[in-house]
Amino acid sequence: MSYVGQYEEQRNAHYLGRGYVHFTPPLLPTGGVNTEAYGRLWGDNWPATPDVPGQLHLPAGRFVGNARGLSVQPTLRQLTTSAWDTRGNALVESVSASLTLYGHGAANLADALHGLRSQRHAVQPTVERINTSSAGIDAGGMLFTRRLIDTSKPVTVTPSWATWTEGTHWQRQAFGVQLLAGFNGPLNSYINISYTPDGGAESIDAFTDMALELGIVYTGINVVDGRPLRMALYRARPALDGALAPLDDGIGAITLNFAVAPVAAPGRPAEWLRVTRGNYPIN
Repeated sequence: MSYVGQYEEQRNAHYLGRGYVHFTPPLLPTGGVNTEAYGRLWGDNWPATPDVPGQLHLPAGRFVGNARGLSVQPTLRQLTTSAWDTRGNALVESVSASLTLYGHGAANLADALHGLRSQRHAVQPTVERINTSSAGIDAGGMLFTRRLIDTSKPVTVTPSWATWTEGTHWQRQAFGVQLLAGFNGPLNSYINISYTPDGGAESIDAFTDMALELGIVYTGINVVDGRPLRMALYRARPALDGALAPLDDGIGAITLNFAVAPVAAPGRPAEWLRVTRGNYPIN
């Protein structure tokens, strides 16, 4: 036997869980897919106008990882209107969003830093020359190489004025050569470092894409009632107003703040996001 309020109780359960996040090419202000944005992830075959008139739909996206939560905060402005005016008097001035990611992959860091990600796969040995003319460096100092070193491959360090031995004068590190003994470089001296670069290393040149814009799709399952949920933000731009700690003394997370822009497809009002929730089966 049912009781008063049973329907609403079953369909208004508490929400609990973590979501999955995908970044996609964003929509154009007119509702089509912006194929020029977000690194041209999926080619240029997406329509520049809504593929179904009156319906907004983000394209396929890159899996970013799990997230602790996605929060959306609108800023409204109340207009002064007549008491006889039945129209709404609130205007949406801006919409912001915040997302906390657990994944620290290079692609996520590139998005967080408006950066350009690159990866080199060539693993041919290389030689770098470091000029040390009249340089004085104490023990513990580092000679940084341009690329990360594959420490499993041979590494040699050859000063122009002396003979050094690994383990006595220097030791290899992934990011260069650490000095075990200090030195004073003679005039016109140099050090040659021969090594094999780490072929899987990735680098990010930060703040090179200040116009970065993307779409966000946040999906998850409410563990309380098993109901699916999806939130889609059509146009989001990282705000670059938070700190980033590459290494910390605890498990870190990347917090991204976004400025959300609207989409106004033909025949539809301005839209910033859409929330879709699954329904219960009817018993």
